[in-house]
Amino acid sequence: MEFSPEEKRKGKINKERLASVVKEFRANGFLVIDNHFSKEKVEELNASFERDYSHHFEDKQHKDARRFSHKRPCITVNVKDEFNAPEIYCDPLILELMGHLLEPDFIICNLTCVLSLPGSKQMKVHRDGTIFNGSPVRSLLPPFAIGMLVPLIPFNKINGTTRFWPGSHLGQSTIEETAQSPNFIESDIDQGSCILMDYRLCHSGNANNSDTVRPLLYCNYSNAWYIDVGNFQEQAHFYLSDEEFMKIPAKNRKLFVRRNINLTSTFELLNN
Repeated sequence: MEFSPEEKRKGKINKERLASVVKEFRANGFLVIDNHFSKEKVEELNASFERDYSHHFEDKQHKDARRFSHKRPCITVNVKDEFNAPEIYCDPLILELMGHLLEPDFIICNLTCVLSLPGSKQMKVHRDGTIFNGSPVRSLLPPFAIGMLVPLIPFNKINGTTRFWPGSHLGQSTIEETAQSPNFIESDIDQGSCILMDYRLCHSGNANNSDTVRPLLYCNYSNAWYIDVGNFQEQAHFYLSDEEFMKIPAKNRKLFVRRNINLTSTFELLNN
């Protein structure tokens, strides 16, 4: 889908479209929004990422990143300079959608960049997070966390797209069963486009068969009570200094209450 120029100008989604989009997301568990952000801004973010995080372009273990799988570090973003980008994280149309999909006091729960290095293999099919595992009510629950995935370069069949299984967020099949299903969707994604994805959706990053790195920015929104423990035992959810925090519009600062929280010390205490 693509928002109209009028919707972008007003920062408000057409009422009929809003109802349709919310229904589609709840049914499929993801939504591709084409040509939403400025390509110039995304190119700026990519240049900033290459400048500040190029030490991650080698397949080595780093303290500020978690390795998801083969040649795929997940890097916690420092929200400063070009990455202090309210026009991305606080986009009014995205926030309006979140307000209808999540609880009214939703927050940004983490900001990361998942980097696929050249030669990285296809990821195992997985969900980013679940709650009430094994409970029969799980499939009836609304989303508790939603990822906004912003490719910093165009994604294609050579450098790797993301594979989604529509409806798999409802938990009616196991991950193993879903992985065997041919009913998946994968498509090229250009700069300026983004993907909204229910945390529970089964998905898999495809192999990077190119000779360049493939950075994917994650801005994840969640209900205020949800904490992503599984993915953030070793690193902060995102970094944001007081100085950079004050650059964010006052009306949006409440979204960033999770800044600088690091669960490492807590887990060390529990394990001792």
